[in-house]
Amino acid sequence: MLEHLYAHFTYLRGYALRLQGSFIEGAASLVTLQEGNFLGFLMAYDEERDSYPADFPFLTKEEDASLTCQRLLRPAELWPQPTVEVAWDDLKGQGVTLDMKHVDVVLREVGTVQLWFRRLPPKAGDGDETGVIWEAFYAPGVRARPEHERLLHQFWEACERLLYKNGVRFAYTYSREPNYEDAWYGAFLHARGYYRDPARAHLLGGRVAVVKDLDP
Repeated sequence: MLEHLYAHFTYLRGYALRLQGSFIEGAASLVTLQEGNFLGFLMAYDEERDSYPADFPFLTKEEDASLTCQRLLRPAELWPQPTVEVAWDDLKGQGVTLDMKHVDVVLREVGTVQLWFRRLPPKAGDGDETGVIWEAFYAPGVRARPEHERLLHQFWEACERLLYKNGVRFAYTYSREPNYEDAWYGAFLHARGYYRDPARAHLLGGRVAVVKDLDP
């Protein structure tokens, strides 16, 4: 993680860095998110096992009951906050920076996603399991950036890879997300390879669900 920081923020080279963040305890960096001026990491947390069905209306009862693992991921942006030593310059009539003492690098949460799947032995592509990508989006500050769409593709690519490594072949999600315009979001999912499954049309929610075959 530090090597990415020093490469992206070149002015930090030679200074001691301290990572800060209220939600980093128990988290692991899954993948680097980097595009334009943005540098962040997708932080992953241990699986949460639930004894009740997830209740996704676009899945069959059997599929829904099989989703015994929920994993929370959070994209986090790196935000350097240097502690500097300053002094007053009487000739210039202004303060001047003498040195940076240390740099706190704050990990700011800038989005969220839930992944649902069934725990299988760790073998990529093992079986035809069903998984769900749920509520995967960035916060407004990232959505306003020109590089947002490319960052969202990186975000989803990491989610799909994690599901695939856990035996999921068919990843389902809704074709609508309140944080995005329907047409834009639909085009984004289409670009990622998601399509409507006619076999789901009879299920409640099946008409607005899309699926992707993760088998390369």
